[in-house]
Amino acid sequence: MTDSDIKELRKRLAEGSEPKPDEAETLTAILSYSKGAEEAKRLAEKLLKDYGTLNNLLTTPPSRLVKNRCIDEQTAVLISLFYTGATSLSRHKNDGVKILNTPEKAKEYAYNLLRYMPNEQFLVISLNDKKRIISYSILFEGTVNSTYIEPQKIAETLIDDGASRAIIAHNHPNGAPHPSQKDIGLTVRIRELLNMTGIILDDHIIVGKSSAVSMKYDTDSSVFNS
Repeated sequence: MTDSDIKELRKRLAEGSEPKPDEAETLTAILSYSKGAEEAKRLAEKLLKDYGTLNNLLTTPPSRLVKNRCIDEQTAVLISLFYTGATSLSRHKNDGVKILNTPEKAKEYAYNLLRYMPNEQFLVISLNDKKRIISYSILFEGTVNSTYIEPQKIAETLIDDGASRAIIAHNHPNGAPHPSQKDIGLTVRIRELLNMTGIILDDHIIVGKSSAVSMKYDTDSSVFNS
């Protein structure tokens, strides 16, 4: 890894150009702001080996990284700042989005809000009858692998918002964005409850590390067929 390689990596990250850097290249580029090129590459490989994924590393508090003697304080703070900036930038991509009238728009909106979350979080988007956004709320937060969901609270939130329709979403921090049987069963219960209140559940979006899936349009689930 040379200084010219680092410059090329930084350029690709800044411009979002192809080929997109993988996790090791992305972390190497971040670390290169406090380390030399070769040291940044070696450290990136070690950290990814220790933490498994870039997201696991980025969401680890700086104090814990230093305590574990992985890196020095300056580098730990640099990693934390990158995570904070990336999360903020991702959410700001939704600025100006007023209506979610296609599955592509709904997936992108949910992905921008949940993609960097270290634990499972459950998002509820309140919509009017024209599918314009009224508001959104993170109603439940859980562990890396699970979240406890109360359908009644979802219904109450939507009623309070004056919603006619809704989209729900949650993330799989360490997995692919494919609905589990538990996800499907939960969606059935939520949809049945909302039907009783006159609110239409338009979709359930599952957000993974690099993409999002619409349960209604991208899977063979029959949840939304009836």
